[in-house]
Amino acid sequence: MSGEWFANYVKAPRHPGKGRVIRALLGLLDGRRLPSVYGPLMTVRSQDATNRFALLGTLAEDYRDVHAQIMAMAPGDCFIDIGANLGLFITVASRHLGPEGRVVAFEPNQTTFADLAGNLAANNCTNVVTVCAGVSNVTARVAFDPGPAGHSGIAQISESGSSAIMVLGSQQVADLILNVAAGRRITIKIDVEGHENQVIEALMPLLGEAQVTKMIVEVDPDNLAQHGTARETLFARLAEKGLTPSVNDPMRRHYNEVFVRA
Repeated sequence: MSGEWFANYVKAPRHPGKGRVIRALLGLLDGRRLPSVYGPLMTVRSQDATNRFALLGTLAEDYRDVHAQIMAMAPGDCFIDIGANLGLFITVASRHLGPEGRVVAFEPNQTTFADLAGNLAANNCTNVVTVCAGVSNVTARVAFDPGPAGHSGIAQISESGSSAIMVLGSQQVADLILNVAAGRRITIKIDVEGHENQVIEALMPLLGEAQVTKMIVEVDPDNLAQHGTARETLFARLAEKGLTPSVNDPMRRHYNEVFVRA
């Protein structure tokens, strides 16, 4: 069976007990691949909240807005995902951008990266470059908190982390992206649980390039503060490079800001 029945059931009107049925189905199908409501096949990790969000579209605002920005890209463009997790948006972009498009995924958590690679293979994504590393303002090995077993999406760089990852600094990242993009228009997504300013600092040599037309950046003042930075710093750095926020709602405590080339 293709599994399309699952996505169709998730999208169908609610009924009493539907949530319990879905949770039971995910438990029974753990480790199998099912189509997400966004289209791509995903390996089921029923105990992982982030996996459920990707399969079910539970975090509608956080997911649909990124999905909409990818779908607004033109076939043949280049999409960069820094903090790719299980690869939902990578697989969506790979399919949408087509064989002439290019995609780059950065995911430092080795366990999560293994599922990302499996999801790419299951969806026959042949236009994707994967990097098992993070991005930061230096190239180094840093402490990393993989987060609770039930929520891979809140893994983050942390001095108190129980493990370690590699992060790549500015010149390595810029060279990699420009080489893969090869003149294509570039959209960059950053979702790194508060480390966004350090990633933007690493990208600064690249962000002045006219081919970088859009950035989708998670903005959460509390997470940013834990990494010693603030929303205002993030906005100011991107303004230096001619990237202007299109949402710009300081009252929102957690959302994806979309910066566009002025």
